[in-house]
Amino acid sequence: MKKEFLEQSILGTMLEENYLILDSGLTPDMFYGQHHRMLFSMMRELAQEQHAVDFMTLSARFEQVQHIGIGYVTELIRFASPEKFDDYAQLLREIWRDKQKDQILFQAAEGGWDIPKIMSALDKIQLQGEFFDTSILQDLVEMHSRPFENITTPGLVVPHIP
Repeated sequence: MKKEFLEQSILGTMLEENYLILDSGLTPDMFYGQHHRMLFSMMRELAQEQHAVDFMTLSARFEQVQHIGIGYVTELIRFASPEKFDDYAQLLREIWRDKQKDQILFQAAEGGWDIPKIMSALDKIQLQGEFFDTSILQDLVEMHSRPFENITTPGLVVPHIP
């Protein structure tokens, strides 16, 4: 799969499912295309401000969208694939890590880095942008005894069944 199609699918899915913008753990530098990097940065800024992220808010808020092309942004929806989003995001992370690894190894060879410095740099990129899927099991265990706990809330009367 070409990187551009991969990025288009990710961005298109994010335009459909705005929560993925912040929940995916992706960063602008993980995108290969400069216009995709710029577009993702704008989408993330809107999402962080809790605004809707669609081509209308993007075009109204950011003049840079004109450089990318409003038609291009609206066409991204055609590439959306919510079912495959996690796989595509993981693939984008892997491509980015490989690129970062190559850069680190080149810098290490040129700069005569020692092994601990190389390992530290490689460890840092390994976790960056990683999506951690946490289990709800611990939350369920904690919630198990909640119905039986006395709750005291100032100013609020909560009926309690003994």
